[in-house]
Amino acid sequence: LVEQECHFSELTERCLGGLCCYLNALGLDRALASLTGSVVDISTTVSQSSETCFIDSTSIRDLELFHPLSDGQSEKGSLFSFLNRTCTSHGARTLKSWLLRPLGTIQLIQNRTD
Repeated sequence: LVEQECHFSELTERCLGGLCCYLNALGLDRALASLTGSVVDISTTVSQSSETCFIDSTSIRDLELFHPLSDGQSEKGSLFSFLNRTCTSHGARTLKSWLLRPLGTIQLIQNRTD
């Protein structure tokens, strides 16, 4: 199954990503890999449909994208608060979506910065 190319919906990819992160946190990912004989690294999965990377909720928290670990309520000290120099609420929402779903190819990143 892992050796075949699989095409899943974005929702399915998110669910599988969360499951893999949970198995990794429990230390069961290696046990599963030994049963199947393959290792799948879901942390850098690029969605086939949107060409963006998936970031699971644990990584969002650990990277302090929106709330620092020391204070889970405030945005102050988060990556978002550091980068947010937008003038409109629409700009802030766009920045949040970009942080949640970063681009997965160098070409798309270069196109955005041009």
